[in-house]
Amino acid sequence: MNVISVYTEAQAIGDGVLFRLSENVIVTTNLACTLAPSEDHETGFNLGALVTKLLPAITKRTMGIFYDADATDYPDECDEGLACYMIGNHKVWIMPSYPGSQQITVMLPEDY
Repeated sequence: MNVISVYTEAQAIGDGVLFRLSENVIVTTNLACTLAPSEDHETGFNLGALVTKLLPAITKRTMGIFYDADATDYPDECDEGLACYMIGNHKVWIMPSYPGSQQITVMLPEDY
C-alpha cells in the first residue's frame, strides 16, 4: 500500500485540531467549541464547562455503558471501540485513540 502522507496525533495537537484534556483524554477542538463555547479568542471554549459536560459520558464508558438510547440507531454496534452518547443536543463519540490504547478520543461524528 502506498501512503501519501501520515497526519499524526502530535501534528493534530500542534495544529489545534485536537487538544489533550488530560493524560488519557484527547478532544477535538470542534467538539469543545460546540459543547462549551466561549468568548475566549485563544481557545474558543470554556474548559470548566467542557469538563463538566464530558464527565458523565466518560464515566459511563468507564462503567461499561457504551451508549445512550437516543444517541444511536445501532446500539448493538456500540462497545469499547465506539461509544455513543448525547450531550445536550449533540451526539458524541468516544473511542480509543489507537487500537489497544487506554487513551480515548472524544469527538462529534462529523469530526471523524
